[in-house]
Amino acid sequence: YFVYSPGSNELDITSQQSSERYLKKLGHVDILINIAGISPSGLFDSFSAADLEKTLAVNTVGPFRLMSLVLPRMLRKKSGRIINLASLSALVSFPNYSIYSASKFALRALGLSAYHELSARGVYVTTVCPGALASSSEVPPNSARNRVPFLRWLLPFTNPSDVAAKIIGSLDQSPPPPEIIIGRDSALIYAMFKF
Repeated sequence: YFVYSPGSNELDITSQQSSERYLKKLGHVDILINIAGISPSGLFDSFSAADLEKTLAVNTVGPFRLMSLVLPRMLRKKSGRIINLASLSALVSFPNYSIYSASKFALRALGLSAYHELSARGVYVTTVCPGALASSSEVPPNSARNRVPFLRWLLPFTNPSDVAAKIIGSLDQSPPPPEIIIGRDSALIYAMFKF
């Protein structure tokens, strides 16, 4: 498992040295699931460039770093799976989540490009975009779900166990899809944008 833990003896995905040391301990990696992430929220003008850099370091650069480190051996074996956990915020930007959404849009773009580049070489990258998770920290009080009861019914929260089941299920698919959309909110928004 991969965690963002600055200064940790286990793994700090924002550190090249820590990532290399940790992966060396593991040996060959057949499946990489990038799930570490931070989710800052607030008004756009409350964030600094340092806030954006930290969010990108954890949510985008960290997964890219781990992908880069496991890829050479996967490509030599012509086999491997990489799963990047993005978000509903990788499909559409919401108020108060500007830098989080930027980082997840970037992660989604990386994953989709990598899928098309690497799948012919036996390595599959799947981007998972779940809707708002039931276990997420509280929804901001001014959010649409809190203000409009109909939306809570129409767009229920996504259960984390459903996300885990979809990820595990995708490992049996050959080839796996480039993208998995989970939750009614993600599916509805994804369909609207495709339409």
